[in-house]
Amino acid sequence: MRQKEDLAFALLLNRLRVKEKKDTLSDADLSILTSRETGEECEEDMHIYSTNKQVNEWNSRMLHSKCEDIICVKAEDRNNSKDNDEICTEPCKSGQSSLPRNLSIALNARVMLLKNIDTNIGLTNGCIGTVAEIVKRNNESKPYCISVKFDSQKIGIQSIKMYEESMGKNYTRKQFPLKLAYACTVHKVQGMTLNKVVVSLKKIFASGHSYVGLSRVTSLSGLTIEDFHPKVIYCDPKIKKHLNDMTNFLETSIAEETYDDGLCIMLHNIQGLKQHYVDLQCNPTFLNSDIICLTETWLSDKDDAFEICLAHFKLYHQSRYNSYSITSDSRQQFKDQSHGGVAVYSKNEFSSRLDIKIDNLEFIAFLITCPVSVVIAVVYRPPTYRMKDFCSDTTAPEITFCPCNVFVQAASCASSATASWDASTATDASEPITAVSNFSPGDSFDVSTYLVIYYLIDNASFYSTCSFKVTVTSSGVVIDRENPVLTSCLTDIVANASPGTSTPVVLWLAPVASDNSDSVSLTVNQLQGSSIAVGSTEVTYTARNRWHPTILPQLAKQH
Repeated sequence: MRQKEDLAFALLLNRLRVKEKKDTLSDADLSILTSRETGEECEEDMHIYSTNKQVNEWNSRMLHSKCEDIICVKAEDRNNSKDNDEICTEPCKSGQSSLPRNLSIALNARVMLLKNIDTNIGLTNGCIGTVAEIVKRNNESKPYCISVKFDSQKIGIQSIKMYEESMGKNYTRKQFPLKLAYACTVHKVQGMTLNKVVVSLKKIFASGHSYVGLSRVTSLSGLTIEDFHPKVIYCDPKIKKHLNDMTNFLETSIAEETYDDGLCIMLHNIQGLKQHYVDLQCNPTFLNSDIICLTETWLSDKDDAFEICLAHFKLYHQSRYNSYSITSDSRQQFKDQSHGGVAVYSKNEFSSRLDIKIDNLEFIAFLITCPVSVVIAVVYRPPTYRMKDFCSDTTAPEITFCPCNVFVQAASCASSATASWDASTATDASEPITAVSNFSPGDSFDVSTYLVIYYLIDNASFYSTCSFKVTVTSSGVVIDRENPVLTSCLTDIVANASPGTSTPVVLWLAPVASDNSDSVSLTVNQLQGSSIAVGSTEVTYTARNRWHPTILPQLAKQH
């Protein structure tokens, strides 16, 4: 509860939450709300409005009154159709995007993040901060990144770069995922907790909007109301009915329930374990269970497990971030999203977690040994995770055979030999499996050692690798393990073109190549005595024996 330090205000909000349109505010409640219509603008406080037009007007007014050197960043809308891949000269009107067409911004402007960037540190959609720096490079007019000092000390200062979002079938928009945040709509502030706020009740058009705006603030003293009218404060009648129909969450006493003949397992979508930890602690039905399985824990790996421990229970947890593989582009979106995650509380003597790793699946598997031996898995599928994709293959092939290192003895004094082996194999849920390698059985190998790598790829583009070495030896053949040597190397040459010519002839002495065991071939990409265009030309000599090349760059600068 946001208003735990202001009980009178909390009780007032509870009454407003169930007030129907036909109901009349009590004189006491009316007096309290009227007292908050002070007439002050309170420019430093967040303003909450019903419509985007009101929000945009206040944001623009505050930006121009508080900031200097304002710039406007236009979105890059691109047509990605097969016949066209160009940046549109005008903003795309087809499709929808949360990224703004035009972003007016300046140093010290208040802004809100529109996308989840790093859920582990809380850098998510809805974070608010102040622009600390607008970074440009190479004299470009458009910023390269925008540094924002977020209000949350946990997040601190972060560099926000441009973000690309799909708009329909053929269009994408690239823009900084930011918007001005001197004001927000009622819809956007849902879930926020603010110490001070200005709520405008003008143009309220839906039930519950007034309550949402008024209940964002932690105390009555932090609330300022504009355009107050009691008739716009009302709830949906269905809400009141549902509240009346709800059973009490807490029981007056905890009755001990025993399950002598079996095991009691509870499954609950908790939608925030930290937020509902106290509720969990006080619920006898859960505490009398042997296993508590929870989905949508909304935890990260940085959360302290000690803060959410239950007496006599062991806690297992798997965060959403660690459930998805970064090698799977199609599921990268889920890794970056906030919320999600699964957890299990187990009575100490009942279970142990199994070390099973399945990429792209939010789950925990654990083994129960009493009263029977059985494996139980808690799985959560995000609503945006299509069932077709969810039920498809999510794991890489499992290697069933990988060749051992291969050793081949070439014929006497021979410098090469063929090597053969049985190809690597694997099994997978979505066969067939494609095997790709850098060498094939039966290839010819010079005397040396080679690393052979197999990639075994399934239909879902997941892959596993297998590697081994092929070593070819020969009696009478000495393996040269040293590079050729280049000597008499020249430094950079600077030559002036003769008047009236643009491709002068440049001469130099070639370096000398030598080797410890083989004859050496010397090649060059630019012959001496040939014409060289005005500018800088890199001349490269390559000395090569049977085993190793040595490359020497020689720069010839012409003026």
